[in-house]
Amino acid sequence: MREFQQEIEKNTRTALQSAFSRMELVTREEFDAQAKVLARTRAKLEALERRVAELEGGPAGADTAVSGDETESGGA
Repeated sequence: MREFQQEIEKNTRTALQSAFSRMELVTREEFDAQAKVLARTRAKLEALERRVAELEGGPAGADTAVSGDETESGGA
């Protein structure tokens, strides 16, 4: 009976590992690393948005949409 239980556990473990590998899951370490990258990117984006708002003379943190007809000539 013990051998049967061990065989079932082994087969179950193998089946689960196969299923998980097909799901393309990430490890906790990979997830945490990407979460840190996202946090840094978000902070940089917020800083850039504040800087753009300052340069445009608008209130900091305001959502500003850039339209296609607002272009500056670079050296013409």
